[in-house]
Amino acid sequence: MATNNSTAGMFSMYSRRLIPYSTLMATGVVFNILSAAAMLHMRVPRTVHHLLLFNLAASDMLGSLLLWFYKVSPLLLPRVIPNDNPTKYCLFKLLGLAFPLIFSLFSTLFALLSLAAKQCVSICNPLFAATRLTKRVALTGILSLWITSIVISLTPAITVIFKNGPSCVQFVQSWSQRCIEICAYALSALVLLIIFLYLLIYREVIAYRRRIPELTQQPLRRQTGNLNRRDNRSETERNFKAFLTTALLTGVLFLFWLPYMVMSFVTFHVNITTIPSWVVDLKFFGTDFFPMFNFLINPVIYGVRMREIREGYKRLFARFLPCISSPPTLRSPSTDGRSYYMTTYRSSLVKFSTIDAKRHSLDEEGE
Repeated sequence: MATNNSTAGMFSMYSRRLIPYSTLMATGVVFNILSAAAMLHMRVPRTVHHLLLFNLAASDMLGSLLLWFYKVSPLLLPRVIPNDNPTKYCLFKLLGLAFPLIFSLFSTLFALLSLAAKQCVSICNPLFAATRLTKRVALTGILSLWITSIVISLTPAITVIFKNGPSCVQFVQSWSQRCIEICAYALSALVLLIIFLYLLIYREVIAYRRRIPELTQQPLRRQTGNLNRRDNRSETERNFKAFLTTALLTGVLFLFWLPYMVMSFVTFHVNITTIPSWVVDLKFFGTDFFPMFNFLINPVIYGVRMREIREGYKRLFARFLPCISSPPTLRSPSTDGRSYYMTTYRSSLVKFSTIDAKRHSLDEEGE
């Protein structure tokens, strides 16, 4: 009787949080879809970095759906008793519960890792990044990471095929606890790796900034060569800012997933009947919502910090919601295809002609 009352109480708690959890999931899915659509409406050419951000939006969207399924599965899926059909029970536990949790985290982890690695290579070895890190290479890497996430998530289900009935049930019960441990280890490894890459990039940027006074104090006749150095400096600054965005995304991931894993680890290793009611309420209506907040906040972070994505949002809303968009203004030459290139060409001619005139005057003074 006590077991039935406990089961009914747990079912009631799952039912009470269904609506707010589903609302949070739907909001996260909508935010990530809007972010992906804004990237498709950007005026600037889409680069490898934008492609990796698009992959992060897709990972967060799919992670929201899978995590929602994992949390509301007791209400959606029938209850399976281990003694009735051990194989069915094992596959139900591993495919219906373990797979969504592992895949939702690992897909986001790999997406952030690819972003951090790309920015590290762009800053520390810009020539290699410009010549080798093409969109085709990025798509191949993204596909490989998705396949790796699926293989890692399906490994428990593949292993259980070779187990018999009693050992299968014991294996699944142990894996219910190992899932949280594996996710915690993977999250810690990602954070440590991001910190290591950040230190490498920070060392490179500091070394480059120390050389800036030497470049600015060179004679004027070498100003033409310094133009490329200024472009390289601005490109390094942009890559460093993009890596800071990736580090911020990783910090938010760690901030929201770590309390959830700690609370889940405690509830898995302690009998739920001995846990105080306020701890159970904190898990069900507090920490269980944290990972979903992570999927919701990610598109807000890189949408606010990246100017081209903000412009993509404006163009997206202006296209589908013209009633709330800003009134039409005259198109600037700097944003109009052919006029942009003509303006850039003319400004470069004026710039180099000015440099040549100053160089000629210096040569005359030297004579």
